[in-house]
Amino acid sequence: MCLLYEFLTLIIKKFFSLNNICRMLMGQTMNMALKYIDSIDDDNFLTTVLLEKDYSGRDCLRIATEMELLDLIQTPKVEAVIKRLYNSDYNQPGSLFQMSTTYQLCFANKDKNEDPESDFRFYKKRHIEKVPQN
Repeated sequence: MCLLYEFLTLIIKKFFSLNNICRMLMGQTMNMALKYIDSIDDDNFLTTVLLEKDYSGRDCLRIATEMELLDLIQTPKVEAVIKRLYNSDYNQPGSLFQMSTTYQLCFANKDKNEDPESDFRFYKKRHIEKVPQN
């Protein structure tokens, strides 16, 4: 519906004589989109619908933002989806500085992550009695 709204806007720019008909169709399209969004009860499905990409790689939220479709963006369900996407579902405390490899090497707790190759160091004696030999 956002693509249809955008298409009608392009028609108005190209053929000004079709302005009234296109504006009427744009209003009907907006009403259909608002009714469709209100009819969806599942938040995950609405998120999937709003983030579905077209052939140019844009999703519905991007098109609605570019076209400044405030009636669509300001509906409570779409605002909830936008807040959910902005805040993310994952808890990521800390700063960007703490994510750097240098910080992890210098200040991270070395005992927390066990070294998987500690038994295979070249300077350690290997116990091969229990290992089957070919």
